[in-house]
Amino acid sequence: MPLMTLNALVIDDDDEIRLLFQHLLARRNYQVTTAAGLDELIRSAHTADIDLVILDLSLGDFSGLDVLGYLQEQRLDPAVLLLSVSDETIAEDTLKFGQAQGFRMLGFMPKPVLPETLDRLTAPLDTTQRAVTPADVDRGLDANEFELYYQPKVRLSDHQPTGVEALLRWHDPERGLIPPARFIALAERHHRIVPLTWMVLAQVWQQHATWRRRGWILDIAINIPAVFLQQKNVLEELDALAMRHGLPPEGLTLEITETSAFECLQYARHVLSGLRERGYSLSLDDFGTGYSSMTQLYRLPYDELKIDRSFVSLCDSEHEAEAITRSIVELGQRLNLHLVAEGIESLAQYQFLERAGCELGQGFYIARPMPLAAMEQWYVDHTSDQRLISERL
Repeated sequence: MPLMTLNALVIDDDDEIRLLFQHLLARRNYQVTTAAGLDELIRSAHTADIDLVILDLSLGDFSGLDVLGYLQEQRLDPAVLLLSVSDETIAEDTLKFGQAQGFRMLGFMPKPVLPETLDRLTAPLDTTQRAVTPADVDRGLDANEFELYYQPKVRLSDHQPTGVEALLRWHDPERGLIPPARFIALAERHHRIVPLTWMVLAQVWQQHATWRRRGWILDIAINIPAVFLQQKNVLEELDALAMRHGLPPEGLTLEITETSAFECLQYARHVLSGLRERGYSLSLDDFGTGYSSMTQLYRLPYDELKIDRSFVSLCDSEHEAEAITRSIVELGQRLNLHLVAEGIESLAQYQFLERAGCELGQGFYIARPMPLAAMEQWYVDHTSDQRLISERL
């Protein structure tokens, strides 16, 4: 079989290093582009669908951490190989940071560059690591390879489970379980996010009906991109979905993502008002990160604010994150909105949010996203014996 061509991006402020990697990677079947630093990177289109980034830790006015932050903002998921003359302690700290942010960190290559070191560190970048393509997503949809995982939400005041967030996972036969960070942004860029969203909604409605028949009153939250709500006849199509299951949509929360993508707020208000009239709850996702704005909060009919994990994860350790989190909670209370904190990872964060008056929370400290059977067992355990939660708090 012919070798698959992968896309590599080399970021280094040394002209000779960039030329060296262009030569080495081209011989290893990579299509290579380069950038001298962050300033050049943001003026280019180098980052689209990149499989491998080779990143120097020191880039003049910027650092490798700045580049990782930019890649995260662009919602990209390349494998990353660090390159530097820095000591190993700095490199190890950067590797840990990248891993914590969800990057696939291949390791650290000291200068001078040795071809055999490059081969050893990039060896894992085979078919299980290469970036997914739009054709892969199409094939996955046709083959029913996508599955919903469920992350529980609890009421912070008494630790009672109140609902779940439905999160998409992909069981690829070559790569194994693929998390959403590796395919959602690509699906958005290549116009696959609408069929993926309809597939999620179909599964969620089925689960909603099953749980209601059991008497389980669990809210289910679903991420909905703005482009989905701009489809022609979207309200009528959602009505048809509800009719097929013979249930009203009470208990379903639509977490609206990328609200800045609404080109016309008046049209957005029309669609969102129609959803509320039908019984859906509306949540403004990623609040406080720049994806949403005070204007949208003021003009669009939301029921809930979801405090972004970038603040929640630091609310117990950084004064600025604590202040912003408190301000969001107070704003939500003044507007009579429900409040959900996502990304709770520690007891200290849980307790801070409870004291601040946040109503609901989710995160690894409470429970990780789980397949359906595991989530249902978790729910049975945590509603029949509250000691299991109380002992942890």
